Amino acid sequence: LYIERVRAGFTRLGVDIRIGTTIHAPITSIGRTILAFLPESQLERALAAAPRHPTPTVPVPDRATLDAMLATIRKDGYLVEESAMTPDLRLLAVPVIGADGWATGAISVVAPAIHSTNEDLKERALVPMLEVARQIARAQEASGSASIIASS
Repeated sequence: LYIERVRAGFTRLGVDIRIGTTIHAPITSIGRTILAFLPESQLERALAAAPRHPTPTVPVPDRATLDAMLATIRKDGYLVEESAMTPDLRLLAVPVIGADGWATGAISVVAPAIHSTNEDLKERALVPMLEVARQIARAQEASGSASIIASS
């Protein structure tokens, strides 16, 4: 569930995801980043749920492939990849980790793939994004909203 979106600059990137849009977690960078940092029981429940709005043009990875992706995200602490949903876009996604060590959400930045390699995007955006994710987690904890998000 996308709860906020900020567009920097005037360039349209071909992404038309609006606030309130839901996309099946295993097919998105943000979704996989959240899944990687869920307790096993919540991960299984999320994977067992049918997509609210199937996206037939983007295949859901098989479980072995998804498990390998999630393990890499856990090890690295982030995900950088080309978009499966929108050609020619590169994404960097970072989990928002609550006080309990589990994801309460994720944030991402998108850039045209022609202007940025994975390494370039990581070099320019990873450290600031990790800091913003920490700030969001602290704000959730201070407001008490982290426990609500983590339990839903």
